[in-house]
Amino acid sequence: MTEAVTRLVEAKFGLEGTYRKAGQQPWTGAASASQVPQHSERAIAATIAFAEYVQATYGRFPAHVDACKSVVACQTHHLDEDFYATFYPESALPEAHREHMHVWHAS
Repeated sequence: MTEAVTRLVEAKFGLEGTYRKAGQQPWTGAASASQVPQHSERAIAATIAFAEYVQATYGRFPAHVDACKSVVACQTHHLDEDFYATFYPESALPEAHREHMHVWHAS
């Protein structure tokens, strides 16, 4: 479990991780990712201890559900275009989404 937790933390906060990799970020503000706080050593240790307890007690992790489960669902909503314009590059919101209100809900 130590290796699994350590790899996950590294994937998020390591030099090539989601929140620390230089240059490749989905946010418009270059400093946005660096504002995401890294997990404390105490939190990481607690996560490892909990995962090891579950593994030792129940013989598997997670204990009561499959680790990989496919759930089919559909959710629809109207996007806040101003939010995307403020925090993301233009390419983050496809044209179909930008034109949705005009095409489908014009008076």
